[in-house]
Amino acid sequence: TLQASIYQQFARYDVQLGMNHRFFASYSPFFFTRVRYRTGNWRLGGNLGLGGYGTWQTGLEAAYESEVICVSVGTRNAEGLAFWQRLGGSSAFVRLAFFW
Repeated sequence: TLQASIYQQFARYDVQLGMNHRFFASYSPFFFTRVRYRTGNWRLGGNLGLGGYGTWQTGLEAAYESEVICVSVGTRNAEGLAFWQRLGGSSAFVRLAFFW
């Protein structure tokens, strides 16, 4: 697997652009962008991706971050949840991280 990304943090939001590629896996190069708006300890954002095992994906994420913990919930396939009768694929995730 080859992965690369750049990340820039601004006063109220952060942006990440990247790509990854899985060799010998019937996988097209995957390009993505993620933007998160920050207010206090909360992060609200979305992502857009092209390639990979599918053709495109959209996602949403909400996170709470403090100095010791990060809890986030979201989906990488909001289009599959919104248009479930016409589009395949859906996902959900919960992320829990502790910092020390």
